[in-house]
Amino acid sequence: MLNTAFILAGGLGTRLSEITKEKQIPKPLVRICEKPIIEWQIEELSSQGIRNFVLGIGYLGNKVREYFNNGQNRGINIFYSEEKELLGTAGALKLAARNYPKLFSESFLMCNGDTLWKIDINKIWEFHKNAKREKCIATLVLVEVEDVSEYGSVVLEKNLIAEFVEKGRKGQGVINSGI
Repeated sequence: MLNTAFILAGGLGTRLSEITKEKQIPKPLVRICEKPIIEWQIEELSSQGIRNFVLGIGYLGNKVREYFNNGQNRGINIFYSEEKELLGTAGALKLAARNYPKLFSESFLMCNGDTLWKIDINKIWEFHKNAKREKCIATLVLVEVEDVSEYGSVVLEKNLIAEFVEKGRKGQGVINSGI
């Protein structure tokens, strides 16, 4: 069972700048049906057993911290890893692992803090455990889309990622879901 999730919640939110700048909120706190995107994620993951959440914050991160506090009122633990400068995905993960080595000493789920999804963590975890026997160290959740041109797409060979293709290619395909 996975116990920890790392949620990337520190970006500038430039594509949603009309909303984020006007309301002075970070992208993960943009509301969908009266609830911030990241709250939907935390509720979904905690309903499936995740108890420890590390939120990688940066831009307006104090607002994320104020909104969630330590998570105790939700029956979970929330920790914060704050970037003083933008580090990118890998840099944010490296910082969080350095800040909370015990939480990252076992397998964990990592996701972008600006995407809505409904997933079965146990299925992903079982798939990953089987893949580890094949010496795979990470599992990406992919999603099929009608047109990959606005995304970087993924080329698979026997359930293994053979290649990432940059934006621009047209047609149906699979993309990284951010999980």
